[in-house]
Amino acid sequence: MIASIYLATSIVWWLLFRRFSSILCLSLPWFFYGLAFLLIGTAHYASTASGTGWIQNVGTAMYAVASSSGSIFFALNFGDEGGAQVKSWVFRACVIQGTQQIYIAALWYWGSILSRR
Repeated sequence: MIASIYLATSIVWWLLFRRFSSILCLSLPWFFYGLAFLLIGTAHYASTASGTGWIQNVGTAMYAVASSSGSIFFALNFGDEGGAQVKSWVFRACVIQGTQQIYIAALWYWGSILSRR
């Protein structure tokens, strides 16, 4: 199911990229990331186990929606500067990937704290 959501929203992101301003494609995924983490982080407050499962499933789906925009981020960050040196591209890629890894590690830590409760 998650792979289907990822595939479908990858196509949607491409269509948004082709039809609207780049700012939309670069900012809208963060709304979905925030919504995903809000849902997953608050799922344990649901009154039933079934409710918790559904909230986590919807949160996971929102994360898939957001993460399927990754190729657009890459294309917009690197594809528009044909005259830039490769050294500049590699530096940007390292900064982006490093920042992303720090963010992911923090989220894993937060998840491990929540799962102990």
